[in-house]
Parts: sequence; structure tokens; C-alpha cells
Amino acid sequence: MAERPGGLTVEMEQVLPAARPRVFAAFSDPAELAQWWGPHGFSTPNVELDLRPGGSYRFAMQPPEGELFHLAGELVEVDPPARLVYTFRWEEPDPDDRETVVTLEFAETGPRTTRIGFMQGEFRTAARRDLHEQGWTDSFERLRRVLAPGRLDIARECYDAYVSGDRRALGEHLSEDLVFYSPPDPGIGLETYWERCWPNSELIESFDFKRLVEVGDEVIVTYESTKTDGRRFRNTEVLTFDGDKVSRVEVYFGWDLP
Repeated sequence: MAERPGGLTVEMEQVLPAARPRVFAAFSDPAELAQWWGPHGFSTPNVELDLRPGGSYRFAMQPPEGELFHLAGELVEVDPPARLVYTFRWEEPDPDDRETVVTLEFAETGPRTTRIGFMQGEFRTAARRDLHEQGWTDSFERLRRVLAPGRLDIARECYDAYVSGDRRALGEHLSEDLVFYSPPDPGIGLETYWERCWPNSELIESFDFKRLVEVGDEVIVTYESTKTDGRRFRNTEVLTFDGDKVSRVEVYFGWDLP
């Protein structure tokens, strides 16, 4: 929140758990917007959006109690996935409302993180500024939950990282207290896993998932894998999660495939 010589503005930075194109899509695709737009308890049953400079938008918002109301505006700048600027006005305005301008800048801060620089203003009164600040704070919290990868997504990313040889990406998903079980390596920790098992990633060309099921804190994965020498095999693994980290892996060897 800030007060400038010309008036009152809301300014904030948010770091969201998704790549920049994905975050930009959350602000520019009607179906995506409807999943998170508005304060806690609100829904957005209709989103009309013409995503181009000079295009217009109109959102219908339903509060927990009371009647449907609308906001609308025009797109000023559309520069995917880096920048979005648009006007913002209520169709059923409060006497202290006036049209404001929203500026969003999207900066990639990691493979799956994006920093948003946000500004809206200028507001006529501090009370209206504060209302919008709280609304945006709630909206960003809702968006963060929408963008946060689920355990099935994390499981897929683990196998993708293994195939691509991206140790850093895999390490982001593994708990420091990881316990790894397989017939030749029963109950080894993370450090030993990196020493014994990670080198085998160079031998794997692909995973073809046959089963990917979340049950409680576990994700059960059955895959058919192709090695770099063309040989194929089928295994099942059980990944146990502690929050968003894999804390235990059980590998059940299957059989070779023709």
C-alpha cells in the first residue's frame, strides 16, 4: 500500500508457484480467472475477456450474501507473458469509486516460480484503497492455491527430472529425511540415494505411466520404462509425501518387457 503525491495506490509483490506462462494464463484465460478471482467466499460465474490492446472485459462477481455485481474495463497493454495493464471500474460504483489502472509485471524467478509486481490506483479515498488491497490479498491467496502443484504433478515432475538428468529439479521435491527402499537398497537415506541410484538415470530414456493414483499421503506409480539401449521393463513404486515433499519411496521390481 502506498500514497503518492498524485493520489493513493495499492502496490505489492507476490511470488507464485508456477512458471511465468502459466501465471500469465491465470490472469488472461476466462476459465482460469473464474477459479480464483475475488475475495474469499466470492465466486465469478461469468468472465468476458477480449485479450488485446483496446479490448474490453467484464466480470460478474457473486458475494457470499447479496446480489451479483460487475466490474469492467479496457485492456491497455497486453505483452504475454511479461506485462498486463488494464483499466478497472465498478458498474455499480460506490460514491467514492473512480476508474483506476491495474499494472501487472511478471518476472520468472525459477523453473516453477514467478514474481508479480502489482500496482493499482489512483484511488479517491484511503477506505476504497484499503478495500481493494484486502480484496487483492485474498485473490492472490486463492490463486496461489490454484497454482500449487498437486502430488500427482509433483510425482510426474520427479520422473521427468530423472529422465532429463536434472538433479536440482528432483532434489526440490525430495525431503532431506528421505528413506528409499528397493531390493538392492533397503532403507537408504538421501545422500546414499544420490550416490547409488541417481547415476542410473543416465540409463533411462523414458517413463510411460500406466497407473498414477493418489491415495491419502501416497502416490502409487506403475510405469513401463525404456532404457537408452532399447531394453524395456515394468515397475511399480509407492511415493509417500510429507506435505509437498517425497519422504519415502518403495520400489517393487516387475518384469522385463519385449
